[in-house]
Amino acid sequence: TRTDAQKNLTFSLSLYDGALKFFVSYGTQTFTATDTRPLRRNDWVHVAGTFDPARGIALVVVGEPVGRPTRSPA
Repeated sequence: TRTDAQKNLTFSLSLYDGALKFFVSYGTQTFTATDTRPLRRNDWVHVAGTFDPARGIALVVVGEPVGRPTRSPA
C-alpha cells in the first residue's frame, strides 16, 4: 500500500485467495478491480494497475485487462 497525502491518493495491489486485487482511494471515491482467475503458479506473470481520475481504474495481467472495475460512490 502506498499513500500520497498531498494528492489524497492511496493505492494497493494485493493477492487474495490466489487472485489479484487493485484498490485506489482518491478523495472521497474508491476504485477496485479484481481478477476472478487465480494466478499461474511457478511462472512469471506481468501485472500492472493503472488509475486516472477521469477514466477510472484498470488491472492488467500479461497484457490483457482483467476484472470488472468498480467505483464508489458512483
